[in-house]
Amino acid sequence: MAGRADPVWEHGEKIGSGWKCKYCREPKAGGGATRLKEHLAHRGNDVKDCPSVPKEVKAFFARELDKIKERKRERERQRHRSTAAARTQYVDLEMRTMILNYKLPSINQGRSMSSEKELVHDTRVVVALDRAKRDRSLGC
Repeated sequence: MAGRADPVWEHGEKIGSGWKCKYCREPKAGGGATRLKEHLAHRGNDVKDCPSVPKEVKAFFARELDKIKERKRERERQRHRSTAAARTQYVDLEMRTMILNYKLPSINQGRSMSSEKELVHDTRVVVALDRAKRDRSLGC
């Protein structure tokens, strides 16, 4: 959420490029809504924890920060999936072209088109297994 629509502004006041906490009256020269949420939730490295925040407000903004972090992780996973899918389509097309253009007499001589298709399928399976192994090692 942007600007005043964010519920954090019920617990602090925007002052220039910073804010002032409603509970401890601590002014912070820089930062926005997320920095105030970190102050109220006792999270973050660049902000002092609010000593006067009520427990329910602290818990609420801790959950809000967790949601923000999870949305960020999900966007990163989605970006990784879409780039991986784009690479897969390109590699599949390149692999198919390479295999179909491969003309060694000892391999393709006397083989039917279905044999060539089986070779393409077998190669795709190997490539897919290799990708799955790589993705598991990356934690995707």
